[in-house]
Amino acid sequence: MFMPIFKKFIYISIFCQIAYSCKNEPKKLEFIPIHIHFYKDTLDKSIDQSYIVRNYRDTESVYKSLDSFFCKTMYNEFGNYNSISMIFYKESKFTNLREIEKYDHIIDQYSTEHDKIYKLQIYIQDLEISRYRNFDGYEKKIGSFKCE
Repeated sequence: MFMPIFKKFIYISIFCQIAYSCKNEPKKLEFIPIHIHFYKDTLDKSIDQSYIVRNYRDTESVYKSLDSFFCKTMYNEFGNYNSISMIFYKESKFTNLREIEKYDHIIDQYSTEHDKIYKLQIYIQDLEISRYRNFDGYEKKIGSFKCE
């Protein structure tokens, strides 16, 4: 009688451990371009692109992923421009493609203050990408790095 109960306990505990480990596995980040917020000025040779980040978490590894994404996309593709800027917004109830397509001004009126998380900017003559974080609606430079 003790063995069947013990076996059930073992199966339940294994199931719980598997379920718990799957639940806590971070979801992969998705970068969704906001096409209405893509600016390319061929005279000044500057580019600005905005992205919604799906599955955003406030962790150092996420910010390293944002840096890497910048280097792989904007810097490699537009490295001959004088200025490249990339702004990231976390996905939310209001900052998502469906809402932005309906109300394109939502980025300026809501998202910039509430969901803007990160900005990367480079002036090519400097060769360093400046990092900015959004704190209570205000950008603050938090450092810089170089693409590898």
